[in-house]
Amino acid sequence: MKTLDAERIRDIAEEFTSKAMLAAMATLCIRFFMACMTASVRFYTMTEMTSFSCIYAQKRIVNRIVHHRKFALFPGYAKHNCSNENPNL
Repeated sequence: MKTLDAERIRDIAEEFTSKAMLAAMATLCIRFFMACMTASVRFYTMTEMTSFSCIYAQKRIVNRIVHHRKFALFPGYAKHNCSNENPNL
C-alpha cells in the first residue's frame, strides 16, 4: 500500500484546482456565448422582421432561426435527437 506524503497531496490538489478552474471558465464562456446568441436572435427578430405583428408568427420565426443556428453549431445534434422534428422548420 502506498503512503501519500504532503507534497504528493499538494500536487494532486493543484491538478484538481487547475482542472476545476478551467471547467468553470469554459462553462462561463459557453453561457456567455449562448446569451449573446439568444440576444442577437431576439434583436434580429424585433428589428428586421417588424412586419410580422402577429406574436405567433414571430415565435415561429425565432424558433426557425434558433434551430438553424443550433444545427450549424452542433451538426451531430440533428442526427441523434431531432429525428421526429419537421426538417422544413
